[in-house]
Amino acid sequence: MSQWEKLLARIHNNPKTVTFDELDKILQRAGYVRRQPRSGSSHYV
Repeated sequence: MSQWEKLLARIHNNPKTVTFDELDKILQRAGYVRRQPRSGSSHYV
């Protein structure tokens, strides 16, 4: 089982423990692009 499959299985089994970095990896691999607003906000779009 690859690291990617292990990450997905762990998240599927316990979604409350997902970190921002893990979610970011998943979304980027799915083709999403992370963008931060210019106003210095800590929120991402």
